[in-house]
Amino acid sequence: METNILTPQDIFIQPVRYDIPDFQRRYIWKKEHQWEPLWEDVTDIALRILENGSYNEKHFLGAVVLQPKPGETGDIKSGIVIDGQQRLTTLQLMMDAVQEVLEANECNAEAKKLRNLIENDEVFIGSDQNYKFKIWPTVFDRDAFQDAMINERDSLVVQAHEFFKAQTQNWLDSESNGSLESGRTAADALGKAIRLRLDIVVIDLGSEDPHLIFETMNARGTPLLQSDMVKNNILYEANILTDNLKGKRLKKSDLWSFDEDPQGYWTQEIGRGFHRRPRIDVFLNHWLTFVNKKLVRQSKEFETFQKYSKNQQDIGKSIEDVANNLSTIGAKYREIDECSISGFEPFLHRCKVMNLGAITPLLLWLLQSKTLQEDPKVLLNCVRVLDSFFVRRAVCGMHARIYANIGERLLRMLYETETAADQILIDYLSTQKSISEMWPDDEQFKERILDAPLYRWLPQNRLCMVLIAIEDHIRSTKKPLIDTISRDMQIEHVMPVAWHTNWPLPEGQLDVEIAAGKRDNAIHTIGNLTLVSSPLNPKLSNKKWKIKKEILEDQEALFINKDLVKLEHWDEQSIRERSLQLYELARIIWPHADQIME
Repeated sequence: METNILTPQDIFIQPVRYDIPDFQRRYIWKKEHQWEPLWEDVTDIALRILENGSYNEKHFLGAVVLQPKPGETGDIKSGIVIDGQQRLTTLQLMMDAVQEVLEANECNAEAKKLRNLIENDEVFIGSDQNYKFKIWPTVFDRDAFQDAMINERDSLVVQAHEFFKAQTQNWLDSESNGSLESGRTAADALGKAIRLRLDIVVIDLGSEDPHLIFETMNARGTPLLQSDMVKNNILYEANILTDNLKGKRLKKSDLWSFDEDPQGYWTQEIGRGFHRRPRIDVFLNHWLTFVNKKLVRQSKEFETFQKYSKNQQDIGKSIEDVANNLSTIGAKYREIDECSISGFEPFLHRCKVMNLGAITPLLLWLLQSKTLQEDPKVLLNCVRVLDSFFVRRAVCGMHARIYANIGERLLRMLYETETAADQILIDYLSTQKSISEMWPDDEQFKERILDAPLYRWLPQNRLCMVLIAIEDHIRSTKKPLIDTISRDMQIEHVMPVAWHTNWPLPEGQLDVEIAAGKRDNAIHTIGNLTLVSSPLNPKLSNKKWKIKKEILEDQEALFINKDLVKLEHWDEQSIRERSLQLYELARIIWPHADQIME
């Protein structure tokens, strides 16, 4: 057995063919838990390369186990994927999708480098054309895999490929600002991030039994958690097993209540992709950042806790005081996580949808501050600032990679003075000019809402979040019988994606192809999107406007549809006018800095 840490370029640069045995499960990775985290990691690295010219740190992608086998065609190295097939398949789909977009954007140098990692050269293939692919999936996924690589069919494999294509184009557009030269520089950074800055532990088996190795790799161990070590330290320091100095015996639950929850809230694993951890460890990290005003590296929680606990005891605090604070803030953390703080439920729900766990220490400070509890107007302004800042950035497709750093800086500022907390947030966030910290102004926000195909560019839950917020705002002005609606809504295209049959283009178009292209973009803008309480039957969804608006009228509880169904016709002009109407509502819900304090 030989173990090496390799990059995708190391693994795929030579003529090679890795078969995934048919006894393995089919491709099951999905957008939320695997594709999006991987893409965020890749673009984080690419941005660092763009900013610094080079970037030597790498992202650990996981491990794979390969079993070599005798060559079967030409001079291609052959092997079997014993473990890690989901990872390798996703990596190939992403590289192929990025390569296609780079080539379409005339970034040919980096596109060619990626192509060499996806397909074997013709000279090595022999008579079997399937050997051009360097990964060959199980029989269940082969057709879909081939079709994804040539852009046909529908399956998770194809959806992964399409996801990475859309994200690549969106990323290139945001980084190039319309400049071909800037686009090629960005493409070079993205390609390097994928080819050279992802580390994979590759275990090449020799004569070892592959099934034994597979069982060992997938065996479930029970590692000691960071929270386990913190708990043991607290109990030890408090003499929990012996009589303390006061002559009475403490119970474990007096100092560590996190094991008492029968629903297993604190032991549940949360996070995405390879970063899943028990909730108690995630909270412990947030709490240590909250009390230290400094970010804590993952898996360094126990070490950080020991230092903090010692410092507290040096200034006269007891281990019981530390444990009580941990328990108190833990209760507030749970309220935030469960979106159960009265008056702030919609904001907290949006934080969850946008995966803003990185700013949890900042939220802990704001929502437990006694000073702000006594001045609810300031607290409300603080929440409006953060809500606007993060929602506008999400809608405008801006990166989230340094949100933890932003939260840390704001946390330090707020610790220095609890007065005028809302003005502190506004003064800092409204003056940042870099793309990583910019608060999009009305012009940027409006342009994105009016022109961007948000249905393609935003995760569905975030787009639904925006539409639900608009619906809630309309309801707040109408005094309806039902104050709130379910968060479990579906997005529906008013003019359907499959518009060609029942929604013909207006007569007299000089260039039908250009008109069709404009329509294809318009149907994915927010003006053509609405909410429904349950998915429409696809056959009904594609019907003519006269029939479809009758269906939407049945969604009578939704105010966002009431003005919509009054229209006699629906076309590109109607879509743009509605986009403008939705923008005006969004601007009120998420005002910019100069409108917060009005």
